[in-house]
Amino acid sequence: MDCVTKKVCFETEDKALEALINNRIQFNAGPNNVYFCIDCGHYHLTSMGNEHKILNDPEVKKRIDRERNSGFWQGKVRR
Repeated sequence: MDCVTKKVCFETEDKALEALINNRIQFNAGPNNVYFCIDCGHYHLTSMGNEHKILNDPEVKKRIDRERNSGFWQGKVRR
């Protein structure tokens, strides 16, 4: 999957949303939404516009915090 935008392509909106959540877990910043690209017919992450409502879902927020904390402690144990 290639796109003239040179962005990572996701076949479905669900896959793009999962990547958005994982990005938030890993970096706590960056992209805040997804969009459908008319150039390639796939979805991309973007930092433009409003934050996607999924990032404010209480269950998703719990998951982000839980997995971020898990990653923090895993890093501490490995050292």
